[in-house]
Amino acid sequence: MIGSMGAGKTAVGTLVASRLQIPWYDNDIELTAQSGRTAAELAAEGTQLHERESSQLHRKALDPPPFVAGVAAGVADRPDDLALVRRAGWVIYLRARLETILVRVSQDPRRPWLDGDPEAWLAAHLSSREPAYVGAADVVLDVDDRSPIELSALVCAALADRGAIDSRFEP
Repeated sequence: MIGSMGAGKTAVGTLVASRLQIPWYDNDIELTAQSGRTAAELAAEGTQLHERESSQLHRKALDPPPFVAGVAAGVADRPDDLALVRRAGWVIYLRARLETILVRVSQDPRRPWLDGDPEAWLAAHLSSREPAYVGAADVVLDVDDRSPIELSALVCAALADRGAIDSRFEP
């Protein structure tokens, strides 16, 4: 799963993994487990957050499938990483409007990039990353006004339609 912070990768991804009875991999959880610090702490320290995320992604891509993964939003800024995600399996882009993301992330203290003018920062990143996300995606799902449960069912239905999973996992 790819998409902006606040798009719902964790909420939807955990439900999809549970529904398919396969492992869930969360970039932020793995980053914290590996480094002992959160993404916010790493960013605040000036640590090379995106390089760490990239390294982590490359290690995870070596794991045998199947699994569901929530990939760091910055993957769109790294063409080699985005190509790796494409080669690794089916790519679901959870697309959210700026207004939706603002509501979701404005109440989350774990978002270190949003000091100052969160709307401007998010708008710039959404605009610059959208073409990469769309270009990499096998499936694009608009998340606005949909629950994680509804979205997880849509992900499974899309994968079943493409023969990626057994149709018994459809809604």
